[in-house]
Amino acid sequence: FPYFIWVWANFDGVHYLTIAQSGYLDNYQGFFPFYPIIIRALNLNFGIPFIIGGQIISTFSFFAAAFVFTRLIKLDSQRKNMLLFWVIIFCFPTSFFYHAVYNDALFLFLATLCIYLARMRYFFLACLIGAFSVLTRLNGLALIGLILGEYALFRSNSLTMIEHWNFSFW
Repeated sequence: FPYFIWVWANFDGVHYLTIAQSGYLDNYQGFFPFYPIIIRALNLNFGIPFIIGGQIISTFSFFAAAFVFTRLIKLDSQRKNMLLFWVIIFCFPTSFFYHAVYNDALFLFLATLCIYLARMRYFFLACLIGAFSVLTRLNGLALIGLILGEYALFRSNSLTMIEHWNFSFW
């Protein structure tokens, strides 16, 4: 592929592509497996080259995360913050990372979907998506506390965390 495609797989992207192609090699234990597994599945099932598969996953995950986060904002009826969210997420100088061959966009999507499902009281699905987020990044463990807190508030008085703490985003 030409250089303008390979620049999207610099730094950790090279490691994710290597894991997707050859499996885990020496000193690759710090990279979580879910993202390379999806890249490899796209290659095996559809014949998509590894780097293009990584970009497809990242870009799709980014837009899916934006959609889910929009639904989450609507759930809190904070519609005035919607434009600010869209400007920040799409125009922030480092937003290009969400289109590169990194697991950031996939983790953002899985974490946002987990939070949304927990808020909608689909706790089993939230736990399942949370497990996949842990297979993407270690930070996914923080979602356990969110799911447990949301479930405890649901069992105690059917209030969400946001309503209970009278918290607003801005």
